[in-house]
Amino acid sequence: MSANEPADKDATLSALIALFGPQGVRDWNDRAGLNGRERFLAVLERDLDLAIRELESDAQHHQDRGEDLMTRMIVSFLRGRQYSVKSDPNERGHTDILVEHQMLNLKWIGEAKIHTAYPVNAKGLRQLLFRYASGADDRGGLILYVFNENALAMMDHWQKYLMDPGLRMDTLRIEPDLHGTRFRFLSIHKHPVGIEFTIRHHFVLLHFAPRDRES
Repeated sequence: MSANEPADKDATLSALIALFGPQGVRDWNDRAGLNGRERFLAVLERDLDLAIRELESDAQHHQDRGEDLMTRMIVSFLRGRQYSVKSDPNERGHTDILVEHQMLNLKWIGEAKIHTAYPVNAKGLRQLLFRYASGADDRGGLILYVFNENALAMMDHWQKYLMDPGLRMDTLRIEPDLHGTRFRFLSIHKHPVGIEFTIRHHFVLLHFAPRDRES
């Protein structure tokens, strides 16, 4: 080992901090999986929220775009942050988003739907839980593209809908998401392998009906 190696590492770290800032370096390490599974999932969820904010900020251009194109835009954003991520891979069926981390032996599956009706959302959730997710991992996400007015009321109704035992989603409980926006929450389900599986629900706010030109 070179006697200069510690000094070289310190110089490299200092250069990275100067370029990206302390938080940026921590995020890079978390994305690389160097700080473990929970930190990786936390930064993934934060980056996913940033990708969604990008979509929301350009809502006027998404009014006629399909679910697949918007999902691919999210995938491209995540890929730009160095995630190993695929759109529409075959993972026990065709999932919408698959994020993998080989070192952590982890897979995160996301299912995306344009909100049209609650039974359609429920079908997507059941696909994620009971088809795509093997149970080797315990986290995933449901992304709902919402063009409707009053997304807050829709989210409240969706939470109640999830608790209906007749819909066979095996929902154990609903929990607030403490790290995202108000349009995020968690639902915990009993997976067939016996574990508790947590779904993070993401509402993408795409309603666009400006009133500034009204007389």
